This record gives sequence, structure tokens and C-alpha cells, in this order.
Amino acid sequence: MKSGKWYNSGGDRMKSLSVRLAVILIIGLTIFGYAEVWGAGWKFLLKNDTGEYFYDADGITHPSKNIIGVWLRIIYSQKGIDEKAAQYGEEYKELGETLMFWEINCADKTCCIICLHDWSKSGGDICSLSNLKREWKFIAPGTITAIFYEVACK
Repeated sequence: MKSGKWYNSGGDRMKSLSVRLAVILIIGLTIFGYAEVWGAGWKFLLKNDTGEYFYDADGITHPSKNIIGVWLRIIYSQKGIDEKAAQYGEEYKELGETLMFWEINCADKTCCIICLHDWSKSGGDICSLSNLKREWKFIAPGTITAIFYEVACK
């Protein structure tokens, strides 16, 4: 009988195969789940020193009365990248864009971020936060969020 890591019982090989299949399934679902976001009907919102902002006009949802859900995409300028790297660390020096899913209460003029994904210029995931605690915040006048609110809640 051979001994060693690769010659353990069949149960270990089955467990390893199950783990591999689970990883492949998760990666596949992630890619297909974001296919809609990447192929979305992005509309230009604004451009500033931080970068260019777009929203998915075709993907706006209505999860409940007065609430809309919408993706926001930020493609960063070098200044925006430098600011994020100073705030969050060296890995952000390769930041390319951020995707955020927002819920906006059009009646109360409040919003919250549901999930956020920071992507590198090469497409790697720098940071992914999902199922965030819904912290509704007032939308202050003159902010990017206020501009986003005006477009999304029209």
C-alpha cells in the first residue's frame, strides 16, 4: 500500500474533487452573474477629477414602493486612483473601476449601497463587499449622489 498525500483513501480524492467542482461553480456563477452588469446599458452621468460616472439605465429595478435599485460605475482618472491608493493602500494603485449597486428611496431622498466591487485595470478583483448592512443616508444637495438621485428618480 502506498502512503503519502496523494494516495490516501478514495474519500479524500472525492472530497478534493468536490471542492474543485464547488470552486469552479462559484467562479462560473460569478462570471455569469456579472455578465449582465458588464453588458449593461451604461449611460453617462458625469465626469470630474476623480473619473467618469455611469449608471445602468436598462437595469433599474423596483424592489418595493418608492425604492429603486441601480448600478453605478466609476472609471477612475489617475487623480482618483491616487486618492484611493492614499486612502486604502498600495493595491489601489492599479484601480481601474468600481461597480456599486445602490438602492434609492425616491420619496425620502435617502440611499444605501448594497454591494461594491473595486476592479484593477487588468480586471482583477481588488475588493468585493456584498450584502452590506442597509444604512440609509440622506442625499445631500450638490453631491454626486444628488445628481445620481435626480437622474434615477425622474
